[in-house]
Amino acid sequence: MAGVARYGVYQELADKNALYRAALERYRLLATAKHKTQLKIPKGGLAKIKNYFIGLSKKRASEGHRSCMARQAAVDRSQNDSRVAEIVDHVMEDMRTVFGQPVGTGIAQGVKRDGSQESLVEFLVGLQRSI
Repeated sequence: MAGVARYGVYQELADKNALYRAALERYRLLATAKHKTQLKIPKGGLAKIKNYFIGLSKKRASEGHRSCMARQAAVDRSQNDSRVAEIVDHVMEDMRTVFGQPVGTGIAQGVKRDGSQESLVEFLVGLQRSI
């Protein structure tokens, strides 16, 4: 046990749903910081993105399947809780920003890709969510 009384938690947070939303928001902040570090923001380029996905794939293969809290929240709770849906939207926007910076750097470094920067970012966010 964490040594925290139930009434202490509910004095801070109204109910289990509020506790869940607080945990999801904390997850969002930690995950965004982790991804920024892994992609070496602001200096990362497309090579950093490639290395990120290779590392992510290896990690998933060695650890087995561990689901993303934001993805699970989107499936399980966002349709019935507008605040959860809002946090999930923020996670997706954070991921667009996280991938957008190294994609922009890669393009500025002269790496050519078909399609727009936005479409490449959307593809990478979708790929990351699916892994």
